[in-house]
Order: sequence, then structure tokens, then C-alpha cells
Amino acid sequence: MFLDIIADGITKRFGAQTVLDGFSYTFEAGSVTCVTGQSGRGKTTLLHVLMGLLPPDSGTVRGLGSGKIAAVFQEDRLCENLSAVSNVRLVCADGQPKVEIEAALGRLGLADSLRKPARELSGGMRRRVALVRALIVLPEVLFLDEPFKGLDIASRKNAAGLILEYMQSKTVVMVSHDDGDAALLRAEKLELR
Repeated sequence: MFLDIIADGITKRFGAQTVLDGFSYTFEAGSVTCVTGQSGRGKTTLLHVLMGLLPPDSGTVRGLGSGKIAAVFQEDRLCENLSAVSNVRLVCADGQPKVEIEAALGRLGLADSLRKPARELSGGMRRRVALVRALIVLPEVLFLDEPFKGLDIASRKNAAGLILEYMQSKTVVMVSHDDGDAALLRAEKLELR
């Protein structure tokens, strides 16, 4: 079980540019938070620091523990020659029924594209595969960087519904330029200035 995720005095610089300067915030366990702000304010950097992919120059992150964490990055990070199903299976435990993967992809409108290699999928289709891949492992914490990029409004609503279903009472930290994304996930907004 995860605790609150506590960012305490996070500073991150790239050369002479300070991207985060003493950022502190508590992401409460079981909450959904949408980090917003203009481009270049450090939203993606914050996500990477919280996940432990980038070390802060100063400050600490506490509370992640040893449970399952999943992420959807700005890039979909799919294996181009693998099918939608195979891309999702990469993260699954041995023995996870393929029918569960196919059902989740089908719920996001990909039932006709299960066997297509990722290189043949549109940007929005690739995004939906990446979302299913993150959700299927049943994480306790989900990090999302522009999760609805490339999706039309109907697909956004459908994907948001699946996220809320899978992540009920779990922690979601999302980065978005679109204020509507926060509303779709009923998220608390946190603006980086």
C-alpha cells in the first residue's frame, strides 16, 4: 500500500536553467491530481523526478514504497513490430489471460486492430495501447504525461472512464496542457507557475 507521495523542496536544474525551484506538495494516497501550466514550467520534469527517473538537485521525494507503479510517457514507447496485444503483454505477468488484454483494448475501440503491428497504428490508436499497457498491471500509482494526446473527445471520455475504473481509490498524477483533462478524471488541479 502506498502512502502519500511527498515532494519536499524539489529543485531541478538543467545547466543554468532552473526548471523546478523548491517545489513542495503532497499527493495524497488515492487522489487524482492534474499538474498544469504553460510549456517549459517543469511539468514533465516533475513527473520524472517523482518517478525516480531524474534525481533532484535538492529536495526529496518520499512515499512511493515498493508497490506497482506504471506510467504513460509523452512518447508512446511501443515496440514497432509487435501487435497491440503483444505490446501490452510485455508488461504482464506470466499467465495473464490474453482475453483480458483484448477486452481492455476493445473497450478503447481497438477490437479491429489487435493484431496490427504498432507501426501501422495511428497516433491516437498508439496512445490507447500505451494507456492499456499501463493500466493492465493494476498499479497502485499511475503517472500520466499528456495521456489523451491525439484522441478525439469521445476517445478521451472513454479512456478517462477506463482509467477511473482501474485506478479507483489509487493514486494518479497526470500532467496536461488541457484543462479539460482534469475535468475528465475529476482531478484536483495543481498549476506550476
